[in-house]
Amino acid sequence: MIRDSSSIYGEMFKALSDVARRHGLNLILYDTNNDPGIEKRCIQNLIDTMAMGIIVVPVSENINVIRRMTKNTVPVVYLGGNVRPDDVNYVCCDSTVGTELALKHLVDQGHRKIVMLCDSKTSNSHSRKIAVYQQTMRERGKKESILHSEVREQDLAKAGYALGRYLVAEGTEFTALFAVKDTPAIGAMGALREAGIKIPEQVSVVGYDGIDASELSLVELTTVAQLRMEMAENVIVILLRHAQKASTPPEHYLAKPKLKIRHSTSAR
Repeated sequence: MIRDSSSIYGEMFKALSDVARRHGLNLILYDTNNDPGIEKRCIQNLIDTMAMGIIVVPVSENINVIRRMTKNTVPVVYLGGNVRPDDVNYVCCDSTVGTELALKHLVDQGHRKIVMLCDSKTSNSHSRKIAVYQQTMRERGKKESILHSEVREQDLAKAGYALGRYLVAEGTEFTALFAVKDTPAIGAMGALREAGIKIPEQVSVVGYDGIDASELSLVELTTVAQLRMEMAENVIVILLRHAQKASTPPEHYLAKPKLKIRHSTSAR
């Protein structure tokens, strides 16, 4: 179950499906559209059909409803940075390490005026990225600049475009952008180019996730890539262990992301 098929988790489904097939399993995909009610109905349907296990990217950090519904009925593995309590199974990308990689890359290239672009969704992962950014800027005695969007996750390209236009209209001084996801980074790049700002000659841009669109020749976005196959393999293996032995202690796996340097960044 994923909260939005247009996100990185929609792309990750292919990796999950490939790994599941190798283990003789079939995956059923539910898109909950960021709706807790739909999420609840999907969970109940999987319980009723006696699914072997559930992989879920939860709509909210509050997973009490899911836990009550699935307790003693079906094993669950949470995927992504939204949930990280010690007493549940989860697999996620280490967003602290990923953010450090992105910012170190920009700082090492001589950038000091770095703006952070955030979406509207708050999560543990989101908070960690902001904390690393704030610490990085404080350590260098630089002013923080964090912009938040109120646009729904399905429209993140539009959100990034709007934030990019806002920066230009306000006359904000910056030499680099770091976006918490690739899609708003791509949208912001469109707004900057529309305003005649050259990337990366005048402004460098780094995204986060490593979605397929970040590789397009018109984008060539430097990004912190989540390692989909590594995460998928661990999700399926953990789910199988808990399906085979209900008393297995909760398992946690933090994948180390990788910085993919492309043509959207350059030295000052």
